[in-house]
Amino acid sequence: VGVDGERRRGEITLYQNPKRGSQARGRITFDQSRRFFNIELLERADLSTFLHESGHLYLEVIRDLAQRDGAPQQVRDDFQAILDWMGVKDADSIGTEQHEQWARGFEAYIMEGNAPSADLRDVFARFKAWLVAIYRSIQNLNVELTDEVRGVMDRLVATDEEISSARDEAGYRPLFNDAA
Repeated sequence: VGVDGERRRGEITLYQNPKRGSQARGRITFDQSRRFFNIELLERADLSTFLHESGHLYLEVIRDLAQRDGAPQQVRDDFQAILDWMGVKDADSIGTEQHEQWARGFEAYIMEGNAPSADLRDVFARFKAWLVAIYRSIQNLNVELTDEVRGVMDRLVATDEEISSARDEAGYRPLFNDAA
């Protein structure tokens, strides 16, 4: 783990630092198996902190699922898309830099406000408002999402059926509410 992460007794700890040298807002610690974790919201935590730390968790969950025997091909493909986006060859090559890229990417995904399901629209709208208030611009997250990675993130928070339904609904917008 790199500059902002630390290892002790096989644990991995990642900190949310908005700027190098500033006090951390939050941290997530994984045990050696990466299946048990603890998210801590520190004194400087803001509305982005839990979302950021959750991004780290989602990366470890999809890593775990993709590496299991009999993992669905879609999960394996999604994890490979993540590795490609992060510019690493395999799961063991993921360091702090890549973990932070993913966590910032998850914040950017939420900040775009494009909910993958009808049930998440209000939640995404609120999260977007929070993140815009904090970062002002998505460019301040210093990460660029691809459509492929957006699709992976969609599948992390919604089912394929919900995603399909939301896309169908978004494609159909009546010009008039009634004919009169």
